[in-house]
Amino acid sequence: MPKVSEEHRQARRAQILAAARRRFAANGFHMTSMDDVIAEAGLSAGALYRYFPSKNALILACAEDALDTVTSVVTELAADPKGRTPGQTVAWILSRSLATLGADNSRLGMLAWTESLRNPELHQLLAERYRAIRDAMRQAARAWTDDDAEADAVAKTMLSVVLGFLVQRAILGDVAEADLTAGLDARMTRDVR
Repeated sequence: MPKVSEEHRQARRAQILAAARRRFAANGFHMTSMDDVIAEAGLSAGALYRYFPSKNALILACAEDALDTVTSVVTELAADPKGRTPGQTVAWILSRSLATLGADNSRLGMLAWTESLRNPELHQLLAERYRAIRDAMRQAARAWTDDDAEADAVAKTMLSVVLGFLVQRAILGDVAEADLTAGLDARMTRDVR
């Protein structure tokens, strides 16, 4: 039997994850069976189970894959904020993340939030990754303030805005990254009376 290269294994894993994302995005986690993912991927059951022993493992891998992308984008920003305003920063994070992730991952984010309320492993993964993302946002916020408490508050606000944007876009569909830039920067440049 010929040896399978690491590149082949990575390509097969990516193929399975892409199929799972499409099925999960279309039908949710609970209405998608492993057979649905197998059919979507065009593979045998053995091929899928070799990479992912359970649906939960597949859900965790989809979430981890998406969160890796967002963490990478925010870490890149933290290393070089380039004089962006807070609104421009949030819009940049969303624009870069969404361009890389695509619509399926956006929808999966909301599914993962609700699933994490009943799935301790997913909850732990989301909590760890969101903390890392928020830490990178805190680092970026240092461009606007030297105060640790203020940088922490800005990072928490930025993460809330990013997550809220995803919900609004999925449910209302009438929000764009430019709206965030205009809204956040307008508030930050005016005195609140």
